[in-house]
Amino acid sequence: MNYSIDTSNSYTVIRVEGEMAVPECTAFLHVLEERLSSITKPVIMDMERVSYIDSRGLGALVLLHTRSRKAGQAFLISGVVPAVLKVIKLTALDAVFSLYPTFSQAAASLPGHEESE
Repeated sequence: MNYSIDTSNSYTVIRVEGEMAVPECTAFLHVLEERLSSITKPVIMDMERVSYIDSRGLGALVLLHTRSRKAGQAFLISGVVPAVLKVIKLTALDAVFSLYPTFSQAAASLPGHEESE
């Protein structure tokens, strides 16, 4: 699993590639805890290149959602591929998360967005 975390003037974007599964997701969670200890902007999780997700990966999404909401910020997920979306729907998390087909649509939904990514 590869990932990047970048911040613009309007939001933080987390791009993930590969499988969001144990054990890679454990290290990813530690990085998220460190880098996003204080969330001050909306977070967009771009999952366009995520091919698989397990319970640990879902846990990472729930953690990000919870932390963002507690900080008063939006947590948006974009580009979920059908196989991963199926798992999200099976766990009923599609009713919890704000899902967008593309990164551009997620960014455009934010007030005062800048589409520079």
